[in-house]
Amino acid sequence: MKKFVLILLILLNCFHPISVYADSAPKPYVHMRIKGLSGKKYYVTLLSKADSTGPWSFDGEIIDGLSEDEKVVWEKMKNYQDDYYFLQYFQECTDTHQFEWNYYPPDEFKIMIYLYETDQMIVSQETYTRYAFDSSFIINIDIEKLSIKVQEDYYSYIFSFMSRLLLTLGIELFVAYYFKIKNKKQLTIIIFTNIFTQIILNILFGLIEQTMLYVLGIIGYALIEILVIGIEYRLYKKYLPCYGECTFQQLFNYTVFANILSCFIGFICLK
Repeated sequence: MKKFVLILLILLNCFHPISVYADSAPKPYVHMRIKGLSGKKYYVTLLSKADSTGPWSFDGEIIDGLSEDEKVVWEKMKNYQDDYYFLQYFQECTDTHQFEWNYYPPDEFKIMIYLYETDQMIVSQETYTRYAFDSSFIINIDIEKLSIKVQEDYYSYIFSFMSRLLLTLGIELFVAYYFKIKNKKQLTIIIFTNIFTQIILNILFGLIEQTMLYVLGIIGYALIEILVIGIEYRLYKKYLPCYGECTFQQLFNYTVFANILSCFIGFICLK
């Protein structure tokens, strides 16, 4: 019972102070790989259909801590006339040619790119929406026409899913060793169970609207985590004892602790 109380306290603490991403699950972000601007100094942002999202808003003073170049870019983006909003978040992508908005990204947006040396603004004519909870795009720039072509980057999405899956499996197997669950058949069951629950998680996050998750907040993530724990515990309770000595209490402690740990490490490593 003491172990159960300790694990419960850890679980509550895990959900309370930070935004938790259950069982190394996806979190809302937009990632873009930009092609066609090699050798150019440029900055990227997303113009949002909504006038705010999370802490980002079109209304406000210039952000503290910006360099002189960044202040110029901020003014240019702020004063650009469009029916979509500049929410004051932007990145220089000169060296990386990659743009990420990983905290409350807009759900529907246009792409804006500012070429610093030539003082030119490129804005997509079309609007785009996040096709998944974590959406990746490839951006092709025609520098002569100052035009943008966009395609969805499913390879990056698959890579992201595989990264979360491998991280979860590594943590689950490490915790299993700590709980003296070492039988090969038991470990195989753990692997396939976590593949199954990761697929369920991605389907859930794909079906649930982003705004609904923001409203639900901690409660929503807690419910998803409890669902995962329940599914895994039922499968472990049914199959793991068949291939070794495992008490139901041991299986419960293992399931809860493994999910807490993967939840916490997933938030740190995959943010």
